[in-house]
Amino acid sequence: MSDPPAGSGVPPAANRPSSNGQPAASPGAGPGPRPGPTPYQNPYPNPYSTPPLRPYQYPTDELGFPPPESAFTAGQPDLPIPQPPRSRGWRLWVLVMAGAVVASAAGFAAWALTRPDEDSVTPADSATSTPTDETTESDPADDDDDTDDGQCGEGYYWVDQGDCEQCYRGCVREGEDVKPILYLYPTEETRVSVKLSNPEALTAQYPAYGDGWEVVAQPDGDLTQVGTGLELYSLYYEARRARPAEVTGTGFVVPGDQTAAFLEETLPKLGLSPHEAQEFIVYWLPRWQDNAYTYVRFETAAEIDQNQTLTITPQPETLIRVRAVFKALNEPIEVTPQTFTTPQRTGFVAVEWGATEIP
Repeated sequence: MSDPPAGSGVPPAANRPSSNGQPAASPGAGPGPRPGPTPYQNPYPNPYSTPPLRPYQYPTDELGFPPPESAFTAGQPDLPIPQPPRSRGWRLWVLVMAGAVVASAAGFAAWALTRPDEDSVTPADSATSTPTDETTESDPADDDDDTDDGQCGEGYYWVDQGDCEQCYRGCVREGEDVKPILYLYPTEETRVSVKLSNPEALTAQYPAYGDGWEVVAQPDGDLTQVGTGLELYSLYYEARRARPAEVTGTGFVVPGDQTAAFLEETLPKLGLSPHEAQEFIVYWLPRWQDNAYTYVRFETAAEIDQNQTLTITPQPETLIRVRAVFKALNEPIEVTPQTFTTPQRTGFVAVEWGATEIP
């Protein structure tokens, strides 16, 4: 294709479109672009595919307004509206309650007709149903004769000291243990035997009690246990009381912050040496000083022997046994102060001190 003459206004052949709308190929160029591939058409459509949904066309009249509601329900049967079944249980409940009322009324009427008349009670019937003055309460002392270890109850144990005038027979609360410590001061080195009258009541001891303690005692109080060579300065034991400890009208009421001063003043009057008094104080001070008040009473020699008797061989010339019973108090009580006679320490001296808390 030749180009038109210059100045004719016709573009060159290379810039004119071809007959199919595509730019004319340049001289020496190959054929133009090929048309794109034809989309694949499946000759076997899926039988399970659903046709495309079309928007619902609401019916309208010739003016474009929706028809009246009757047009939708025209030709439809009038169906009844379902109703829940009615409960008939209330009728049964009314019948049951009515029957109960009738039965109660009938029972009351029968009782009113058959009950005895109070005015018709005979004197004999009255005598058999009413206690007479001849009925007396049982004596607690008689009950003690029938009490045994199994009847003391939880937290108590049975004590039977026999039939003597001062012997105790009854129940003692658990925890009322005595905690004595025993010192021996012979005038010269001496082999000493110590036995307790009630060893089965022991709850703790040091050294082991066995059939009794056998020691070699020195004048300064040093002890050597026979058979073991164990060196000691005292003998210690705890035992259940043979009679209960009680608060009586005598003794002392000591404020907690005055406990140490009270013991420092009182224990020497009872015959304890400064070393023995210090041992007592450091053992019991923590238990007493934290109380608002402490009731303290020192038992007599007879009371101490009723709980546990000491048999010391050879027999000491001076035996001092200090035993306190005490109870914590929130408020002070009125008691008569005790008075003491200080024993003289002569010859072979044996000293024991201890205490028991009153529950």
